[in-house]
Formats: sequence, C-alpha cells, structure tokens
Amino acid sequence: MRPSPSRPWAALPALLLAAMAGLQALRIQVQDLNSWADGPGFAMFAKPDALPARFTRLHLETERGLERVAPFAGLDPAIHAWRVLPSEARGRRLADALLAEAFVRGPDGLRPGTSGGAPERVLGAQVELWSLRVEPGRLVPYRKRVVRRELAGG
Repeated sequence: MRPSPSRPWAALPALLLAAMAGLQALRIQVQDLNSWADGPGFAMFAKPDALPARFTRLHLETERGLERVAPFAGLDPAIHAWRVLPSEARGRRLADALLAEAFVRGPDGLRPGTSGGAPERVLGAQVELWSLRVEPGRLVPYRKRVVRRELAGG
C-alpha cells in the first residue's frame, strides 16, 4: 500500500518502526545485549539460555592450585550482574570482589573470613559463567565465559 501524494505522513508509522528496529539491532551488536534480558526480540523463547539456566563457578588460585569456592552473600550483587549480562568488565569486578576477601582453609576447603581456619594466601581468581544448551534428548551444561585475574604483587 503506497501513501497517497495528498497524505505523505501516512508512511511515518512504518518509517518510525523501521528506525526503531534498526536502532535495536545496532544496540544488540554494540552493547553486547542478549536475547532474553534485554528484549531484542522473540529469540528469548528459542533457547534455554535464561537466568535460571545460568550459574557461576568461582575459583581461587592458591599455592595448591586452582580451588573452587562456594558463592557467598557479599558477592551477590556482582554475581547477579555477571549472570544477567556477562561481560569482561563485570567478570573483572566479580573477580576483584573475590580477591578483596580474606580466606581461611577449613575442613571443607576455602571459605571467606579470618577465623576458624588457617589463613590462605590467594594468588588470583577465576570466574566462570555456565549455561545450558539443548542437544538431542538432553540439556548439556557448557562454559559460556571465563575471566581470570591475578592478585597484583602475588
């Protein structure tokens, strides 16, 4: 349907819609948006990569090697930001928050704090974001993103 020469404004809604779609496509590429958290389209219904299907693994580099650490309350905001929109910057912030903590070695491994165990020298941190993908007949976990940080002077 072509707008009549007497009503040139009739094409305005279609032009605005096309401009908004183009702007959103540009934002998806430039700002590293994802299909379920940022609303770029209906792709959010096409795959299981949603917040409930994402999980974070935290590791500390010690003199014994890379050791897994359970998430703890002080990291909740940084973990949430990392899970929702994973980026190098958010991964670094989470790793830096992990490195800012003191850790002790208890009977069950490393935990944050300064009492109830032997202090542990931490050399670095690694944060991993895992998600699920669909394979024939099953959901398979896979590592989506990894960020490593070394402690300055460690």
